[in-house]
Amino acid sequence: MKSLFCQLSVGLFAFLFACLVGVSEISAQELKKLLDHRLVSAEKVHALAFKGFLMQGKGYTFDSLMQAKASLLSARLDLCETKQKRIIVYEETLKDLTKLEKLVDEMPLAGTHEIELERVKLFQLEIQIAIEKLKNAK
Repeated sequence: MKSLFCQLSVGLFAFLFACLVGVSEISAQELKKLLDHRLVSAEKVHALAFKGFLMQGKGYTFDSLMQAKASLLSARLDLCETKQKRIIVYEETLKDLTKLEKLVDEMPLAGTHEIELERVKLFQLEIQIAIEKLKNAK
């Protein structure tokens, strides 16, 4: 799984590129529309990945769930217009990951239990660090 930083960097790069291209290439309104569509798509992928993971269906892995969570976080952050809104999104994601941590702890995951728990904790730490950086940013 790519790190949270890589996921967020791709989203930020796309946003900055669109800003640099200028209004003649893509309007702010069109960009917002694309970001909204991306969020809807990320929410659908996340819901499907979570449902599949819970049912332990074929092709649905913990990796696909974590990737979906990272994509959803990136899509939500790209729509935030203020530092405070970004912090709220991060905090909501932390709550979601705490629930996932408990769920993973209770699920039999065929010998991968420990690594899956550590991956959830790592994602939580990356988000907590991002929150602290935002709070300390001037």
